[in-house]
Amino acid sequence: MVSHSKPLIIADSSQLIALALLNLLPELNSLASKILLPMTVERVCTQNLSLPGAQRIKQAISTQLLTVTQDIDLQQSPELGTISALIDPGEAQAIAVAQLQQGLLLIDDKAGRRCAKRMGIPITGSLGVILKLKQNGRVSALRPLLEKLSRHGYRYSSPLLDQILKIANEHN
Repeated sequence: MVSHSKPLIIADSSQLIALALLNLLPELNSLASKILLPMTVERVCTQNLSLPGAQRIKQAISTQLLTVTQDIDLQQSPELGTISALIDPGEAQAIAVAQLQQGLLLIDDKAGRRCAKRMGIPITGSLGVILKLKQNGRVSALRPLLEKLSRHGYRYSSPLLDQILKIANEHN
């Protein structure tokens, strides 16, 4: 029997901010059994409520769409201690929680993705989430969402964008 249960998602800050900018945090919840963010990630996302997406993330926490979890002592294992020197604290915490909870890590940062892959942690990025939402009928079109992210400084390679748009049947 095949299990179709939704994964536990552990999110890093930039992906939460991107999904908040697109007003897709409630939709993210449709893909997960629960969405966790370490305290360090929560602080990054909400320390300045005037920044884009911060209010929506704060609201998603207060309505329990997002669940804040304790940070992990990164020195508890040599592997975690090593990664904390290579990537920012929020990414390190998200990786540590994903490893501990055996969840799906939502992360875009290249160095963070490499670390997570080496540790055997399953990953997805913001584009993967948006594509899955399109495939599930939760968003009607990717192109306007990608354009909005671009206007807010999110940068993805042209080949990756072309691939995502092709999968979504939105290529030229």
